[in-house]
Amino acid sequence: MRAQLIAGALALSVMGSVALVNAGQGGSAERHATAGQAASGQVISESGGTLRLNTTPCREAPSIMVFRQPYAKEAAGEVNCRGSRRALVQVIKK
Repeated sequence: MRAQLIAGALALSVMGSVALVNAGQGGSAERHATAGQAASGQVISESGGTLRLNTTPCREAPSIMVFRQPYAKEAAGEVNCRGSRRALVQVIKK
């Protein structure tokens, strides 16, 4: 009986680890900017004093940087992602 419990706990541990690795690789990562941080990318949304910026606009899995007021934003050109042109901005957290 005890061997079955240990085997079951080990299996759950392995499944949990695999789920965490998959979430880190396939899901979007979201970070919150701190004072002085800067990033460039494509604006995902901007409302209510919060800006969400995709810093990897040409990749399937976005990497999101969240800026809360106060921040400064300016145009940073465009990027061509597989035939689709996307506007880029640079954002600096104050």
